[in-house]
Amino acid sequence: HMRFWMQPHLISFMLVAIGFKGVLSHELLAGGVLWKRYIVVPLVLAMLGAQVVLNYKNLDQSDNTHIAELGKKHLQYLPKNSIIISQGDMVTNSMRYLQRCEKYRTDVLLLDETMMTYKWMRDVQGPKMGPWG
Repeated sequence: HMRFWMQPHLISFMLVAIGFKGVLSHELLAGGVLWKRYIVVPLVLAMLGAQVVLNYKNLDQSDNTHIAELGKKHLQYLPKNSIIISQGDMVTNSMRYLQRCEKYRTDVLLLDETMMTYKWMRDVQGPKMGPWG
């Protein structure tokens, strides 16, 4: 699935880190203590800082409202007191966010088709569905 694209990278970097640990802990490098304290830690902090400085402008998503707009488009034209059955994380959560955080179209009952298959959903959420429960 598309959201798990980083998992192979995590495994690769863990293996690289294990290899670096072995190299940096070698006796020729004072058992790794001096090397780690005076070279590795400042180098890692400098590399992390450089990544933030170099990429912040390109990766800043603080003004991105695409998901909220998606939820708003789904909710705005529904009749008052509608029931909407949705499926999928992005669609359902965008509408749920607008209802709970922005107090937008709280008259609409939002049901997640996938979650409705679980007995606990009916038992726990059923009484909270007001006139529809």
